[in-house]
Amino acid sequence: MYIEIKSSDKYGEIQKKRHECTKDNDRGQIKYFYNDENGDNQLILSENRIELKRKSEFESRLVLEKGVETIFCYKSEYLDSEFKVFTEKLDIFDKRAALKYSLSDINGLINIIEMEIIEVE
Repeated sequence: MYIEIKSSDKYGEIQKKRHECTKDNDRGQIKYFYNDENGDNQLILSENRIELKRKSEFESRLVLEKGVETIFCYKSEYLDSEFKVFTEKLDIFDKRAALKYSLSDINGLINIIEMEIIEVE
């Protein structure tokens, strides 16, 4: 099984990555576990929320809920910071999710990201 993640941002950068993964259904949540160049990743999808946890040389936790501002924590050897995340769009389906969110700090808007997550067998 694979998880495919496509993203684009306000600067025109487009990424498409496919990762081999394992899947677990746990109390109404779908959890995908995969490794990439950033280390160990856990992608958790529930009815109205997506959470992405990363752990390796750095740690991060991104929580996305439609219409809600959350805090994105990023900790590495070089940076220990928090960012505000506002999720404008979040549609979660059986094997697919589509979302759009903005990332900002105390100086204002940093980026706007659109993403699609697809489970591929």
